[in-house]
Amino acid sequence: MRLALPPLLLLLLLAERGSGQHGSGTNTPNGGIDLGALLGGGGGGPGGKGGSVCPKGQVLAPKPEYKPAVNGCGPTGMRNREGDQWRLHECCNGHDTCYAACGTSFSYCEKQFDTCLKDMCKTVDGGARCLETASSFSSMTRAFGSSFHANGMREACDCVPKKDAPRRYEEYVTHLYERYNKRGLLGIPAVGACKDEEEEDGVAAGCKEDGEALLKALLAKYEGKEGKLFWRLGKTYEHLLWTTDGPEALSQEQCKIV
Repeated sequence: MRLALPPLLLLLLLAERGSGQHGSGTNTPNGGIDLGALLGGGGGGPGGKGGSVCPKGQVLAPKPEYKPAVNGCGPTGMRNREGDQWRLHECCNGHDTCYAACGTSFSYCEKQFDTCLKDMCKTVDGGARCLETASSFSSMTRAFGSSFHANGMREACDCVPKKDAPRRYEEYVTHLYERYNKRGLLGIPAVGACKDEEEEDGVAAGCKEDGEALLKALLAKYEGKEGKLFWRLGKTYEHLLWTTDGPEALSQEQCKIV
């Protein structure tokens, strides 16, 4: 299978030189580079739960003003453009932001990345070449990207005592909606206890003008899965919540996230 990767010699040379990526860098502790950064970009982390980067008794909570960087496929200054013809860079952007969504696990981000790539190949009718390129991207990040997921969590999140986490989650979601949604908390979609199939607008009567109730219902739905919520919110407000990086900055059209 033809891999969408630089030649092995180039990789070895890069391992000697290292290169920057999304603020946290692609350099590994021994001076080489983590090959996961050569494709999906983004920060890093061990597989399993995102909270594993925190000390015992603490969990991850988002930093309100943090904005993850996206740059398509590849590390800063070394974009891999082969997949751009099939819009695979949109999946790479989503992969970057997943690595910065507090509480997502490495395995979750890799599964979403793999699914996105395959679905995109089908959407654009890219055929075998697109699927081969997609497979090479997801295989490399799955094999080598875990440390970058951990670094992404450390960069984008704070470790807080478990008892303080619910308040931090509320503050973060409130910050997003009040800053980026013209309706504030009333812009939160009705879910759980606030969803009423019989109402014309789908919102239960007790929640129609109660943003706090909508907020609590949303967080209750994602209890224990807050990372997925934060990632989905990031994609909803993508042009406000992330920034591009690198000397080969993405064009506005290339800044799409899926």
